[in-house]
Amino acid sequence: MKRLFTPLLFLAIISQGFAQNWNEVLTMQDLTPGGGEFFGASVAIDGDFAVVGANKDSESEDGTFVASSGSASVYMKDPNGNWSFLQKLVASDRDGGDQIGYDVDIQGDIIVVGAYYEDGFYIFENDGTNNWIEIQKLIGSDLASDIQDVFGCSVSISGNSIVIGAFLHETDENGANILTGAGSAYVFDKNSEGMWVEAQKLVAPDRDAADFFGHSVSISGDYLVCGAYQGQMDENGENPKYQSGAAYFFERNSSDTWEMVQKVVPSNRDAGDRFAKTTHLEGTTAIMNSHLTGPGGGSQVFVYNRDNAGNWNEDQIISGPNEATAEQDHFGHSMDIAGSRMVVGAYGHDFDVNDENELADTGAAFIYDLNEDGQWIFTEKIVASDAGIYANFGWAVGISGSTCLVGANASGYTPEDESLYNTGSAYLFETDTPQSVIESTLLDFQIYPNPAQDYLSFAQDLKGAKVTVTNTMGQVVLTQNLTENTIDTRVFQAGLYLMRVEGYKTQTFIVQ
Repeated sequence: MKRLFTPLLFLAIISQGFAQNWNEVLTMQDLTPGGGEFFGASVAIDGDFAVVGANKDSESEDGTFVASSGSASVYMKDPNGNWSFLQKLVASDRDGGDQIGYDVDIQGDIIVVGAYYEDGFYIFENDGTNNWIEIQKLIGSDLASDIQDVFGCSVSISGNSIVIGAFLHETDENGANILTGAGSAYVFDKNSEGMWVEAQKLVAPDRDAADFFGHSVSISGDYLVCGAYQGQMDENGENPKYQSGAAYFFERNSSDTWEMVQKVVPSNRDAGDRFAKTTHLEGTTAIMNSHLTGPGGGSQVFVYNRDNAGNWNEDQIISGPNEATAEQDHFGHSMDIAGSRMVVGAYGHDFDVNDENELADTGAAFIYDLNEDGQWIFTEKIVASDAGIYANFGWAVGISGSTCLVGANASGYTPEDESLYNTGSAYLFETDTPQSVIESTLLDFQIYPNPAQDYLSFAQDLKGAKVTVTNTMGQVVLTQNLTENTIDTRVFQAGLYLMRVEGYKTQTFIVQ
């Protein structure tokens, strides 16, 4: 029998403010910590599963040792709400120095694990019994076995598409015109037989040597962004500034082909900014960091939103609160969004949760909520309960609903014992404060029937508009441009959903 959520849950969601209290519920470490594993180098979370990468881990769960081959550890939340270790993932063809786990992503029953020095990335799937098995290893068709391309340095999954970055790759989309370090990205799609196959290679149309295109990648529905943090030219290919950086937006057209639609640079760009070294895309909102643009030379996060005309606009610049404005704090080195909540990591931050006691490079993460005017507002700073110097807390972050995951890839160091330096840890935080639902002065739209069983219809003609549907965990379950005035709800599980249509207020609906 399907479970049906009632509107009472929605009333609880919209009534809350921004006061929050994030509590640490679990500290994670490698099964056999010994120093140098870099556990927490990457993290990702989706619903009841979390994954933590340790790119220099050498030991598998059964004790087999392969130096710096790397791993990814999976954690699960049980029906009582308790998190615990589930399984360590290693590559079937693991070899010394591969460094798998350099980046990870998770969506539903799929985990994607990238590597820094290996000729491929790995896809693991939940077999239905919470046992994750490797189902495929893939590589770009024109990469051969050249690990110097760092194919798999960045990974992202959305729906039936995966994008993989290779920022040191040299050739264009046709495998020609060598430019050292120009970079590329590859899209893989899941076919009708359930296999993942290469669909397209992406490069910057104005590519140049040492741009590092693909160092960061992120995909959400029919939108994709690639960062090129060493690019020198502005959005018009002019005004060169050394390592100022740029980001490129791609959109999937009706022929399932990705087209580059816009290049963006920050409004306050300057040499050395390294803009878009980190990127994240959630629906029609993209966030990117910039290294030196903030007050006192500190880092900032730039928010871009896609308007109804299809333009990506810089709508907000976020500087770290309190002490997180110094250049060495690396505010924005990691970022994630879930619905109307954002987390930003600052692994070089030097102060405790009250900005008082100084701990060199202990790190911190900062929580933001979206207010009714569409602006991201700082709500809370979180740190590790066992915060220590040089821990790099905030090196990697992930968020899903009311759960936040933070990696501290260098934790373990103490002045008395330096042998456990770079062991690494990860930390799970939870809050009782549910996601906020944002209402502003946008237009209303009507949907019916509500509750829905098979289809949901729009009273207005909204064909062509972008619609995004999220569940109450903040997970995007649908994003598309409307071709009809209906949505097929048979693919949704029973429950309450939030629908966002560009230019309109957020609506809720129930699927029975």
